Amino acid sequence: MKNNHGYILLEALVGVAILSIVIVAALQSVAAGLAAVEEIKKQSIAVTLAQKEMEQLGGRDAFKASESGDFGADWPGFSWSQQSAVVQRTNFYSLINIKLRVAYKARGADRSLSLESLFVTRQPAVQNWN
Repeated sequence: MKNNHGYILLEALVGVAILSIVIVAALQSVAAGLAAVEEIKKQSIAVTLAQKEMEQLGGRDAFKASESGDFGADWPGFSWSQQSAVVQRTNFYSLINIKLRVAYKARGADRSLSLESLFVTRQPAVQNWN
């Protein structure tokens, strides 16, 4: 009868190696999934902040041609900029195109999203405030 002790040890080592590869791949998948969830969370926050800022801009009677700012200490890393242009002007109203951009960082890269909307205002509509 042959001695199989060497083969059993070799089979055990191969099994441990295969199991290690599978575990490492699974952990990498989990890490990638968590990073994607974090990016989606930041994107969702950016959309909500953009909607909020657009609502605040919509309540104005006059717009700056361009301006920018941040969302304060509650939302560090998120900033906004807007540009306004008169689309149509009559004696009674102005139709204004507002482009709002929210910028943030996700996964170490700069990201941004943009909203664009039209507003009707009384005269004057867009001012070049300094």
